[in-house]
This record gives sequence, C-alpha cells and structure tokens, in this order.
Amino acid sequence: QPHTYSRTQNLLKEFGESLSLADISLVLPIFASARENASNFNVSSKDIVAKIKDTLKEDSLNKDCLYFESDDQLINQLDRILKEGDVVFTMGAGDVYKLRKQIIKTIDQKSKIKDQKENELLINYKIEKNKDLTFFNTLRTKTTSEYFLEAKTREDLIKGKKFALENKLDLFILAGGSNLAIVQDKINGLVIKNNYKELKIVGETNKDVLLSISSGYPVSILVNETVNKGYQGFEYHKGLPGTVGGAIYMNSKWTKPISYFGDSLVTSYLVTELGEVKQVDRDYFKFDYDYSILQKTKEILLEAVFKLKKVDPAILKEKSDRAFEYRKKTQPMGTKTSGCFFKNVDGKSVGQMIDKVGLKGFSVGDFFISPVHANFIINRGNGQAKDLIKLVKIIKERVKEKFRVELEEEVIIV
Repeated sequence: QPHTYSRTQNLLKEFGESLSLADISLVLPIFASARENASNFNVSSKDIVAKIKDTLKEDSLNKDCLYFESDDQLINQLDRILKEGDVVFTMGAGDVYKLRKQIIKTIDQKSKIKDQKENELLINYKIEKNKDLTFFNTLRTKTTSEYFLEAKTREDLIKGKKFALENKLDLFILAGGSNLAIVQDKINGLVIKNNYKELKIVGETNKDVLLSISSGYPVSILVNETVNKGYQGFEYHKGLPGTVGGAIYMNSKWTKPISYFGDSLVTSYLVTELGEVKQVDRDYFKFDYDYSILQKTKEILLEAVFKLKKVDPAILKEKSDRAFEYRKKTQPMGTKTSGCFFKNVDGKSVGQMIDKVGLKGFSVGDFFISPVHANFIINRGNGQAKDLIKLVKIIKERVKEKFRVELEEEVIIV
C-alpha cells in the first residue's frame, strides 16, 4: 500500500524496481496524507503496477503484479493467488497492517481445505501417512514412510503408481523386505508394500505348464507349491526370502548348481513410468549377475509367466531339500539380515575376503558381521543407521587395503 501521493510520484521508478523483486506484488490504492489533496497529483497505484510490469517484461521473469481497488477485493482473490509455501508480507505506512488477521484466516482456511482434500484422496486410495516400516524389512532398520500403500491386487499397484505420478511423489516398491538396507529415518514419497499374491495356470501340455505368478507372491510358498506339483524351475531357491518381483528385479540365483530365478521366464506384464501396462518377453530384462533392466527403468512388475517342465515331484523335493540344507549350513538363517550385502568380485567370494581381513564377528553398535558367513550383516535388534553406515565403510576400507578391490553393495541402499 503506497503512502502519500507525493512520495509515490517522486519514487515511482524505485517502487517499480524494488517491488518487481517479489514473485507476486499485490498493490492497493494510495493511502493519502491528511495534508494532501489527491486532485493536485497526477499519479495512482496503477502507475506503480505499470512500472513493475515494465521491469518484469524487460527481465523476462515469471512473476506477476496485480492491482486491487479495495481491501475486500484483495482478500477475496487471495485464496486463488496463494500457493503452498508462499510467504506474505504487508508493506505500507497506512492501514494495510489491519489485513493481517484476514490474511492469516485465509491461509488457515486454505490449509484446512487442502488437508481435507488430501485426507479424502488418501482414503480413496487407501493410503496411510507416516507408516512405520521397521517390520517390513528383514534387517529391521527403523524408518517410516511419508505415504504408504499396501497393494493386494494388480489394480492397487497400478493405482499406486498413478497416485505417485499425479502428486509428483517419489515411488519405492517394497517387496519381501530382504536384499534391502534402509538408512534413512524417513522415506519421502510413496512406499508400496507389494502383497499382490496370485498364481494360476494359463497353459498346459503333457510335458510342461505355463504358470502366471504375481509379483508379490512369496518365493518360499512358490517353491513348496511347484515342487509338490512336480513343476521344475524353482526347486533350488528353497529358503530364498522375498517375493517373485524382488527375485526377478535382482535376478536371484543359486550357485550349486547355477540356477537363476528368471531362467524359465517367458513373458511379463509391467507398469511403465507413465503408469501404463505393457507386456514384455524374457529378453527385455537383460538379465545379468544380480541385475535386471528393472533396476534401471524402475518399472513395476505385475505378473510373470514361467514355462515349467513337469517331472517327478520326488526328484524336485530331493533337490530342494539338498539346496536348503546347504543354505542352512552356510548362511545365518533366522536372523535379522538383508542377505548377502556385497556383490562377489570377478567370481571371487566377498565373504572369504571379509573373513581374511579378520572382520568375522566384528560389530559396530548392534550391527555385526555374521560368524557363519562374513558377507551377511546382522542386526542384534536395535541397530542404528549410523552404525550400519560405519560398519559398511570399515568393511570396504579393509578389503580394499588388502585385496585392492572396490566392494559394491548387492543390497539396495535406501
């Protein structure tokens, strides 16, 4: 609110330049002095607006300036003008300060409406806020998510992706929670817990079966079911934590003999970055050691179709039991761990490297290196993220010092 006609007339250029620095200037009529007669001056607040707009035009800035004939007119338009995060200043030597309470009221009402709309949106999408994720990750690191959705169906996964797109949120898909190390106190954006569990036969002959499996299907259950029915392909993965989606995302493997989870994959259905559903074949995934293309594209797996050979269930059971027994002997089962923490280097066991630098059993806080397999980090129960970060740093430094290699995490760090 300009104060006095004389000052406005004398400082018109300076007002235009200084007020053009604001993102939006809202200008009211001049508050005249009792000593002035408005008819003696050829100037008004509209001249200030014109000067501001001239400056903005010259600088090509994405800013604006608006003129209002009255306080009421300004307040009525304020709700439309204000955006989240805006800071409002009132300036002037007149009575503009009296608008303070009305401005605050407008901001409060706008905030309440926003909260109501957000709550309605969250209810419609079945989304929670500030969800504790401690028991959704096998390492049991303590963290929360800004927004959380438990996806129980194909439609839930698609809807969650669209919600993230519409609200410009980062998106993280949480599967079984293994192969994951969360070091953030809070994950911003939307976390989707994938509990989409569906298995069905989509084709069958005397020799084989086409099995469609949803991405949230637990691998442990899948192995038992396919072994019992005599469907060959997953028997060596008994004891593997996590879900089908996670196993494909990481291209999970068993080494005795070499068996990759995606070996029998035929086709899959994905949600793209634009929220659309597409079908792809096995070649699309570009499977490699601990890698699939999903790690790059961030697409969401909906279902995967596998072609599994029919064999004697007893043969598969013997293989799965043997693999599981070996896993129990060589890995720390039943502990709070994310699995193998680092990738092997050029076919060499990182677990053996960590063992040879004398770190088996070494701990920082409640995190310690497993005495059974040194490539496993275990949480005693109250592990802090800072301790995990420190322990990982020590492991990398000691291994590099002795073996001249840079360790790379196999787990996903969030």
